Amino acid sequence: MPLRLALAALMAAAVIQTLAELWAGGPSVPAAVQGLMPARQNPEAAAALVLAVLAGLVLPTLQRRTEARDALAAMAAGGLALNAVLQAAASLLTARMVPGTLAGLLGMLPAAVAVLALLGRPSLRPAGLGMLLSPAVLLACWHLATRL
Repeated sequence: MPLRLALAALMAAAVIQTLAELWAGGPSVPAAVQGLMPARQNPEAAAALVLAVLAGLVLPTLQRRTEARDALAAMAAGGLALNAVLQAAASLLTARMVPGTLAGLLGMLPAAVAVLALLGRPSLRPAGLGMLLSPAVLLACWHLATRL
């Protein structure tokens, strides 16, 4: 699978997963994280911001590959892979299907793994960084969305 196709599949799967969460009333947030969430929420704006950040990380690599652009795509793939795994774990722990879990497991996770495999070994460190930063980016998008 060429890298461009894998990146397009990753973006499409992220959009589908995000829409699945929105249609179910917004993302399911663990109780421990609820205190960090803003009181007034705007899930549609938050979803748009998250997808815009994701597009900013992935789309430059579609245009022209450089080491830096590949690293950004690897960060996005790592963050989305972690998101899919955490949603599956949350579904197992709560004994109910968390919105977006199937889209994450069937779409985002395989696409993220394909992107990382096609980028090769140098993508592992940026992917790990993407996993570390993705919760902070998601919280930042939710807080910014309250101002829209």
